[in-house]
Amino acid sequence: MERGEVKFPENPHRKTNNLIFYAQIGLRIMAVSTAFALTWTIVTAKQMLMVFGMQFDARHEIVAFGRSARVNGGDGE
Repeated sequence: MERGEVKFPENPHRKTNNLIFYAQIGLRIMAVSTAFALTWTIVTAKQMLMVFGMQFDARHEIVAFGRSARVNGGDGE
């Protein structure tokens, strides 16, 4: 073996490149779909808790452009 000889080829195998490419696409699709599912869960959640006879409602607000809008009802003020 000569001193300047490279042990590994410079370009990885094409199959490896395709596998990595498709794995990235799959992981990105899973991340986006998980984000949409969690957003939908938060938007449609209706929770109520009774503590010592007092009722507490969970209300999520979306704040955009300095204005808030209630997700679970309300008039957006």
